[in-house]
Amino acid sequence: MAPPTSFVYETPQRNVISSGPNRYDGQAYMGNGTYEPSYQSSYVMPSGPVEREPFIPKIIEVNYIEGSGDKRWSSRDFSWTKELEVNNKRVFGNHSFRPNQREVINATMSGCDVFVLMPTGGGKSLTYQLPALINPGITLVISPLVSLIQDQIMHLLQANIPAAYLSANMEWAEQQDILRELNSDYCKYKLLYVTPEKVARSDVLLRHLESLHVRELLSRIVIDEAHCVSQWGHDFRPDYQGLGVLKQKFPNTPVLALTATATASVKEDVVQALGLVNCIVFRQSFNRPNLRYSVVPKTKKCLEDIDKFIRENHFDECGIIYC
Repeated sequence: MAPPTSFVYETPQRNVISSGPNRYDGQAYMGNGTYEPSYQSSYVMPSGPVEREPFIPKIIEVNYIEGSGDKRWSSRDFSWTKELEVNNKRVFGNHSFRPNQREVINATMSGCDVFVLMPTGGGKSLTYQLPALINPGITLVISPLVSLIQDQIMHLLQANIPAAYLSANMEWAEQQDILRELNSDYCKYKLLYVTPEKVARSDVLLRHLESLHVRELLSRIVIDEAHCVSQWGHDFRPDYQGLGVLKQKFPNTPVLALTATATASVKEDVVQALGLVNCIVFRQSFNRPNLRYSVVPKTKKCLEDIDKFIRENHFDECGIIYC
């Protein structure tokens, strides 16, 4: 059943242009610390109540295409291969790619919708940050936690990659600065981070995304922690379910969904909810050869045993003990 039509109230427009020092949480500045606005005089921010069209999920016939063993995605004959390798080393400091990174990047840069199941520490963020640096336009990244967004923004700016994020907790004037930049013909941002709640509740943001799409500047949509889409997932977030509206509005924009935790039912739920019809799936082993597991009997002197184990095997080292 379609959700009822509702009205979303944006913060009223204020004719304020921030002239104070740049604040980290707005990120409306370049990685080198300078701020270079490129506003258009024709820019008009909507204000007051805005009617949101109801999002009606569509049941689609999902066709999974296994990409992990497909050698074409590991090919080095793509037109962007040289630029990819140069920037991976020069900007990100990597001398090679981790398993499936090159393959995922080649698939998403070829315009395909991609679902990635990659273990924590496998390098998921590089699979969209590196293409964003190379492709013209903006990559929209939807991530569930502001703290994670801020951490990624910090590292991107340190690498001189212009990025921004929009959050409801930001000053409205700061949001206006970023939205004006998105409306510019020469938008400097390569990545724009938002939460799923921002997509679900901000019609102003959707209209700016539509404007980017019309100008062929919306290069990619990334859904990070994609398992949050699924009601079968342990971190289900209701507003993630509404992200299928993005594929309906921008059917030709490639979607990259990433997660480190997804069962077969969660994967199918995610792909269905996001509307990914011909989805290329990349998955890899979660075996971590650098980790060793052992099971030992628990005694009544477990604290003394732990103390002895640390002293004899990991003296003066850092570590974590889960109890």
